[in-house]
Amino acid sequence: MAAAVLAPAVRESVAGRGRPVRITADTVLRTAGEMPRSVLFLLSGTMVATAGAPAGAEVWPEQWTGPAIVDKAAVLDGRPPATGLMTLTTVSGLLLPSAAFLELLEEHPAVRRHVLTRLARDTMAARRRLVQFATLPAAARVALWLTEQNPESPTHQVPDHPTEHVAGRAAQHVPNHPPQHAADQPAQQFRDHLSGRKPDHPTGRKPDRPTERSPHHPIAWRGSQEQLARVLGLSRVTVNRALARLTRAGAVTVTPHGIVIADPAALAACAEA
Repeated sequence: MAAAVLAPAVRESVAGRGRPVRITADTVLRTAGEMPRSVLFLLSGTMVATAGAPAGAEVWPEQWTGPAIVDKAAVLDGRPPATGLMTLTTVSGLLLPSAAFLELLEEHPAVRRHVLTRLARDTMAARRRLVQFATLPAAARVALWLTEQNPESPTHQVPDHPTEHVAGRAAQHVPNHPPQHAADQPAQQFRDHLSGRKPDHPTGRKPDRPTERSPHHPIAWRGSQEQLARVLGLSRVTVNRALARLTRAGAVTVTPHGIVIADPAALAACAEA
C-alpha cells in the first residue's frame, strides 16, 4: 500500500491513539491462552510468537521484524491464541488497543485491504513451511530459510506495513535504539514512516559503503543457533550440523555477529538438495 493511500488525518489518528513503547529484549508481552488487548505497530526490532513443546522445549512459529503489525491475526480471531508473544530484541513502536485497530479496519478500506493481503501471504507462507517440514531434510530447510532472509532474494518477505511499497527501504534506517530522552520518538518515527520520510541515520552519518576488500554479505540471522532451532522447529544439534554442512559448501559463514550468506547461489543449491 502506498503511503499516499493514508490521508494525513488517518496518520495522525493512528499515531495519536497508539501508545509509544520501547520494550527490552526477552520480555513476555502475553502468554499462550491470554487474550490480546492490542496490536503493536512495530517500528524496529524483532518479536516472536512462542509455544511450548514436549520436554520443556520451545518453538517460535512466527516472527516479526519491524516494520510490521504484530498480533493482528490473534486480535481478528477473537479467541485465546495458542501462542504467546515475546520480544527477541529491544523493540520500539506503538501499541494500538484492539478496539481501535478493528475500528481502523472498518473505517479505512485501504488499511483493511493491506491487512487482508498480509494475512493471505502469511497463510500461504505457513503452508509452504508445512510442506518443507514434511518433505525436506534438515540442512535443506535451514538453507531455504536463510535464503528467504536475504533482502536480495526473490522469496524475501516484504515488510508487513501499510507503507511497504513506498517507505519499506526508508524503514530499514529507523534506529534500533531510539534515544531514551525523546519520549515521543516512536510516535514521530511512525508519522515519518507513514509519510515516506527518511529518518536520519542513528549515528549521524551514512553507513560505510562496501569495498572490494570487504564485500557486502547479508547477515541472514543475528541470533543464536538455539534461537534459530526454535524458529525452525528443530533441535540445536540438528541446526549445528546443518550449518556445518552449509559452511563446508561455502554457502554461509558463522560469525560472532550472526550467520552470513557467503555465496547466495551455493546456498540456493543446498536448499534444493
